[in-house]
Amino acid sequence: MFRRVLYEEWHATVPILAFLLTFGVFLYFVVRTLRMKRSKVDYMAGLPLDNGKHLPEQKQNHE
Repeated sequence: MFRRVLYEEWHATVPILAFLLTFGVFLYFVVRTLRMKRSKVDYMAGLPLDNGKHLPEQKQNHE
């Protein structure tokens, strides 16, 4: 059944280009993560548990 499907030459390049693009993005984020400073890693690790103590105080007008 699959022998009947004839691929044009460009049909074979689309999956390869998609894979290379995905792999490139993945590799970029892995390298970026490995080069991150330890202080930044500690800061980001605590973000889900943070109650906004690192955010600047918002001015509230109590009129």
